Amino acid sequence: MQLVIAGSPLPGYGQFTEDLKTFKFRSDVKLLDNLSKDERAKVTAGAYAMICPVFVEDLRTPALEAMRSGVPVVISHGALLPESCTAAALHANPNDFMDIADKMMLLFKDENQRSKRIQEGIAAALQFDPKKTAGLLWETISGAIK
Repeated sequence: MQLVIAGSPLPGYGQFTEDLKTFKFRSDVKLLDNLSKDERAKVTAGAYAMICPVFVEDLRTPALEAMRSGVPVVISHGALLPESCTAAALHANPNDFMDIADKMMLLFKDENQRSKRIQEGIAAALQFDPKKTAGLLWETISGAIK
């Protein structure tokens, strides 16, 4: 199984890539920078799991997209991710790599847990359907105008 790290490079990326050169399993780590929306969707849909151990809130959409695609998600405590992903996702401390690793291994070793997270993730993601949200917003605006 490979670890695919996708996204735009953040501060510290240069040091990370240098450290990766000495990692024993570096050939199993793939770095995919600046993917298009379509490329990201394909990578996400083909993932065994998605890990979002971050503090920024702009990853809520990719996490929901992953759940909508039937991919279980491990998210950070805090920010808006837990509110969006509800109990469908596993929650990890972004400062504790062992906690993140434990959640990754849980999904890898326990197929029942993985299946449960997939089913709950699909149901949770349906609550945040962009078309549904747009319709509700339009109803609210129309009601305010009347």
